[in-house]
Amino acid sequence: MSPFASALIFAVVAATPGLAAKVPTQRVPGRALLKLQPTSKSAGAIVDEGALKALSGRSGAQVTLVRRSVLGWLLVDVRDARGEVPDEGATLELVHRLAKDPAVAASSDDKWMQAFAVANDPGRAQEWPLDVININDAWDVTQGLSSQRIGIVDTGLIREHEDLQGKVAGGFDFISNSGTAGDGGGRDAEFEDPGDDARSFHGTHVAGTIAAATNNGVGISGINRNAQLMIVRALGFGGGDLVDIMEGAFWLAGGQVDGVADVGANRVSVMNLSLGSASQCSSFEQDIVTAIDNAGVVFVAAAGNDSGPVGSPANCSGVVAVAAHGPNLGLAPYSSFGSQVDIVAPGGDQQNFGQAGGVLSSLGPDAGDYAFYEGTSMAAPHVTGVISLLQALDPATNRQKAEQLLSSTGVACSSCQGKKAMDAAAAVAAVSDVSDVDPVDPVDPVDPVDPVGDDDELEENDDVGSARGLACNTTRALIALPRDQDWFNVSVAAGPMSLSLRGGAPDLDLYLVQDGAILAASETGTGNEAIDVDVDGSAVLQVLVNPFEDTQNGIAHSGPYTLEIVCTGGEAPVEPDPAEPAPPDAPIDDDHNEPNDDVDSAAELFCNQDVADLRLNDDDWFFVVVRDGDTLDIDKRGADDAEVAIVDVDGTVLGSGAAGAKASGLSGGRYLIHVPEGDVEAGYSLAVNCRGQRAIASTPAAAGGCAATTTSTSLLGLSALAFLGRRRRR
Repeated sequence: MSPFASALIFAVVAATPGLAAKVPTQRVPGRALLKLQPTSKSAGAIVDEGALKALSGRSGAQVTLVRRSVLGWLLVDVRDARGEVPDEGATLELVHRLAKDPAVAASSDDKWMQAFAVANDPGRAQEWPLDVININDAWDVTQGLSSQRIGIVDTGLIREHEDLQGKVAGGFDFISNSGTAGDGGGRDAEFEDPGDDARSFHGTHVAGTIAAATNNGVGISGINRNAQLMIVRALGFGGGDLVDIMEGAFWLAGGQVDGVADVGANRVSVMNLSLGSASQCSSFEQDIVTAIDNAGVVFVAAAGNDSGPVGSPANCSGVVAVAAHGPNLGLAPYSSFGSQVDIVAPGGDQQNFGQAGGVLSSLGPDAGDYAFYEGTSMAAPHVTGVISLLQALDPATNRQKAEQLLSSTGVACSSCQGKKAMDAAAAVAAVSDVSDVDPVDPVDPVDPVDPVGDDDELEENDDVGSARGLACNTTRALIALPRDQDWFNVSVAAGPMSLSLRGGAPDLDLYLVQDGAILAASETGTGNEAIDVDVDGSAVLQVLVNPFEDTQNGIAHSGPYTLEIVCTGGEAPVEPDPAEPAPPDAPIDDDHNEPNDDVDSAAELFCNQDVADLRLNDDDWFFVVVRDGDTLDIDKRGADDAEVAIVDVDGTVLGSGAAGAKASGLSGGRYLIHVPEGDVEAGYSLAVNCRGQRAIASTPAAAGGCAATTTSTSLLGLSALAFLGRRRRR
């Protein structure tokens, strides 16, 4: 019995009303993960602009790129032939249909995963799990090191909890769906746990077991009292989707993820995933687990709580899969089990031993909250903590060595079919006596590519929506960073046009794009590219410089280059170079969206996009594509004498105002945004918000915005390329 049991405060968190109806059960409807067959030199770096369109035509489904994930995987939006979002069952059928296409190397549904824990009523504190695994004897040998980093992929953390203050080295919120995040936003650097339903503050409970402060006179004792934690928040309301969870795990191991700063020196040696789904390991999960395992990072996962087979990702090859036992070293009645289980650890058994038969750990929302939970979620962090103690003694302890040590030193577990219950003291004693353990060479980690220099002054220009204006007959010295596209707008008149790119050592490819289609391309392996075309008439064209990524050899090209644009046919007005602003009294030129003076020439904007540096010399027309039920909210700043209006395809004004316009309950499709010419030339900006949705790059098959639609490309005017995934600075 803990001596401070009477002082403990236990949190009881009510379930959120109606939550079950708002979250998926097994997979995210209308989402899939695809890996395309390599078809050309550039397949590893950009998606061929016709691949998804051709796939849509062959499969009878509408397939639209959402964003590029890691290791060559694409997160895509899938709709049926009518453009409607399929339910979970129909989504799986579409995934299976796409998997049969010869252009698809691998596919997976975007699983919805939940925390493997059961929250119960409060009770008196008993830290029996630490006694069962003989932690006191283990602590006589090691109590961990402050230089260690342990990763947790879960619901986030109550960082000010009295037992966890100062225990966190860093983290990131990987939840990309703001609707389930519960904190008012999508992916960002804030990984605090805001709480969700009956499993609230699950990540804080897991963190306490692993690393709660010890001998501080409050709360509980953590297994590794000295290590620092790295937190990935990937579970929100009701759970989280597969791609966010696995990208977060990949990042903890040192992998690069678009839009997230590299983990750097905080790369972990072991990570805990007390979550999963009752399903088989997908090829997407296996790809990432294999990369993590090859990097020498130990991936620990809970087996599941449905008394059935081991769920994923615990059933992937390369995972330390953990089942749960109770105080009597017998398999817990809820614990999933199977041949994939590597070790059994304390998870609690309240059915047979009451409330105190659960695992006590830290909780929220208050800094002094604690509670008993039970589940394989509680068993896994015991294993993660003990593996970190083994690594404190021998940093070369990778997964294979950890599994061997835990199994060979474990004790008998009732009804565990020969699998052992963990004995921390015996495992630590074995690894501390190096003469009894054969050394295992650590696997070389996957080192992230170091950036080459700083970005040039034209950044950010990572997609067509943020392309920077360059004038004809211009030569610029610029920089390309790894996996980073550079986009430029060039306004030209009819006549010959030539582009040249001189990169030297870095392999950079060059493209000329018009209305979302590649007009010309140069993709040699030299980094010195040239394009010559005849332009039919005045137009705004896009120039794309794309660093080649050799995914087979792990090489991401980067470096300085020189771009020269020659337009012998003349040029139309362009936005002044941001590095060379026009004098204050100079006349205001049109912006790079011009000409967009009527409905037919409307320029495309995207949901959740801020567009600055617009100029109002004449009528400006834009369009955006939304999903069924969206609320479109346009915020306008500047040009105060001109009202902005939202207009449907029939010309009906749905909302207008000088500071903005709003229209709710929209049907999925294309809507126009109109800013009329004011009394004076003025600069202004627009913020396009689609409530409940996030920006999605579009394809020629179904132009983008918040979603794909059945509206034809001709109606949509400008359409984006399938490879317009944003590649932010790392």
